[in-house]
Amino acid sequence: MNVILTVENLKKHFEVPGGNLHAVDGISFSIKKGETFGVVGESGCGKSTLGRTIIHIHQPTSGRIYFENEDITFISGRQCRDLLRRMQFIFQDPYSSLNPRMTVIDIIMEPLLIDGMKKKDARQRASNLMEMVGLSKAFETSYPHELDGGRRQRIGIARALALEPKLIICDEPVSALDVSIQAQILNLLLELQEELKLTYIFITHDLSVVKHISDRVMVMYLGNMVELAETKELFRNPLHPYTKALLSAVPSINIDEKQKREILHGEIASPINPMPGCRFAARCKHVTEICKTDDPKLMEVKAGHFVACHNI
Repeated sequence: MNVILTVENLKKHFEVPGGNLHAVDGISFSIKKGETFGVVGESGCGKSTLGRTIIHIHQPTSGRIYFENEDITFISGRQCRDLLRRMQFIFQDPYSSLNPRMTVIDIIMEPLLIDGMKKKDARQRASNLMEMVGLSKAFETSYPHELDGGRRQRIGIARALALEPKLIICDEPVSALDVSIQAQILNLLLELQEELKLTYIFITHDLSVVKHISDRVMVMYLGNMVELAETKELFRNPLHPYTKALLSAVPSINIDEKQKREILHGEIASPINPMPGCRFAARCKHVTEICKTDDPKLMEVKAGHFVACHNI
């Protein structure tokens, strides 16, 4: 399979009182066409910032981003507009990401009209997109506040599909929805991927969701990648202590299964002007002296399974 996106040593730092916040701090990976690439981690680990930096909502501090073999790291406004025809974003909150003063059909038409499509053709395209994502024609003249969360997110998906992108970054697209609605949206995304040959970056903190939808999973902690593997391999054989703790917190539907929680203790390191060493060291029961002084390098411990830990 061909690689559609390559990220090399990507960094995104924000100036804050007291120094620089290292939201994304040296992330590297590649994604193949048609793949769903999961990104997981605690709130504040930098996963949403990573997605927003890739699509240039945030400008990168350093590193390189290649999309379809084109260097898109530092591009002009016109180039960014061209990029958005091929790469789109689905936001976490399906209400705040929609204009409350626009009807459903107008929201979906907007990117088409901006792109230069005639209004009649844009309306027909938007109507077709509504049908594609499971929205009744009766909702064309409705406003976002008149719809439930699931239908609002379907509007966001339809809008993201309007310009026929090849890659869609899904930033926790089901976290604000009820569990039954989550399943509907996830199944819709899988059906659209199959039908339209889409590639997804799927950002979430819900490990049960990422297990269901992803081909590979990257685990982030305080701006760093700590582990990357195929989904089945990661859930069967987690290697990094942080990944093990995350997976131990996933509830089981088997009431007879005895679960052993790995409780994390210690203070979370500050992402502002971080000191050298492993950022997980203060919470790790396997910590050694080298963990406190040297940054762990990402190593391939077996085919396709990467981990950044001094004790592997």
